[in-house]
Amino acid sequence: MGTESLNECSHVEQGLGPVVLIAIGKTGQGKSSLLNKIMGTNELKASASVRAVTKGIAERSGWARFEDNRRFLVTLADTPGLADTEGDDEKNIPILKEYILSVGTRLGVTAFLLIFKIDSSVDIIMTILKTFNELTQDLPNVWDNVVLVFTGCDYRRDILDTKQLLHRELRKQIYEHFLKDRPSTSSASSSTTTTTTSTSTSSRARANTADPLSCQKNKNPASSSPMARSASMSETPGAGIPMVFLTTVDNICLIALGGARCDCEDHAQYLKTGLKRLWYEARKMKRWVLHAEENEDEFKGHVEVQ
Repeated sequence: MGTESLNECSHVEQGLGPVVLIAIGKTGQGKSSLLNKIMGTNELKASASVRAVTKGIAERSGWARFEDNRRFLVTLADTPGLADTEGDDEKNIPILKEYILSVGTRLGVTAFLLIFKIDSSVDIIMTILKTFNELTQDLPNVWDNVVLVFTGCDYRRDILDTKQLLHRELRKQIYEHFLKDRPSTSSASSSTTTTTTSTSTSSRARANTADPLSCQKNKNPASSSPMARSASMSETPGAGIPMVFLTTVDNICLIALGGARCDCEDHAQYLKTGLKRLWYEARKMKRWVLHAEENEDEFKGHVEVQ
């Protein structure tokens, strides 16, 4: 099957199955903590409550709350450290790739969460991204489902300068290394744009109001791939790869630190807002699916999330 065929069939419509999130990154970047926050428990740390789908991968399905009074079925996967200083990539990369092939066939993947500490340098982040790109390079359209998640963005911490640096420098490098030479999808994007233009005003309004936290509305919500999103945001190369900044730590009340007032409620809202943003970015994507028929070397892929 040619590359063009792979691009055309690598995503499918999202059905009633779970939202599938795979956390990937170095050890100590907050993968487990984030997944526990999503699930609302410490279950991913309790070996009796998770399914060990393969050595080094913990998979858990259950109900998560991303929005007030609404629960969603999710499947979360915690993976071994990638590009760690211990030099375990030789062992961990085959494990991770085997799992991606497995879950891509069994359930599909809503989003690959590439997780980093907010104080990670651009060079370190790029090292992880290059490793991820190498292990998925023979799979179609994986970058369409990548979300960059930055942890350690604690409630009282000023991260504005760091966010601006990441948006400016990291996006450029992502585009140059991973998106620039991808097979052209211009014809598909053109068709999508034409369809979107003829969509009713009410449909566009529904798409824009789907994200209660958005500062800039997506003017072409149907174009969900990074290349299509980058084209609509041409002032920033690689702008189609979403970045989410959040915290996973519990609050220490300001009064306990000698402050004049309690800020626990403000912190809880800040935490909830970060998770909502992650939920929104993941749910905008099409589900990445992979079907490998016996004795065939063919990949099929994407479905749109409802």
